Amino acid sequence: MSDNSIQKDDWGAYFESLSGILSGKRMLVEIASPLIGDQIEANWAPLIGITYDHKDDLIDISLEHINHMIRSPKSVQIHHEKNNMAAIEIRDDGHERHILKFKEPFLFFKSGD
Repeated sequence: MSDNSIQKDDWGAYFESLSGILSGKRMLVEIASPLIGDQIEANWAPLIGITYDHKDDLIDISLEHINHMIRSPKSVQIHHEKNNMAAIEIRDDGHERHILKFKEPFLFFKSGD
């Protein structure tokens, strides 16, 4: 598995382009917290979209029946398996890891790659 980091200045455009491609795809959302352990927030729910609001400094993951918001995100890592995007890991300022796994990994490159 290989990883690459998305710079904060690119989050808005990256998530906007990703949302267009992933709409309707099923995702698992897991929160790994040093205080409460690992929790599943969404279990293979269809994705509506992912956005980054720079004004409020939050990432909003909209899934069918669930909105998962990450306030004060600090980093975004993309995990690849065999050249396919398999997961996105977002860390917040509370040291929680928000892991978005795709039921079916897919090929996706941000512009300029």
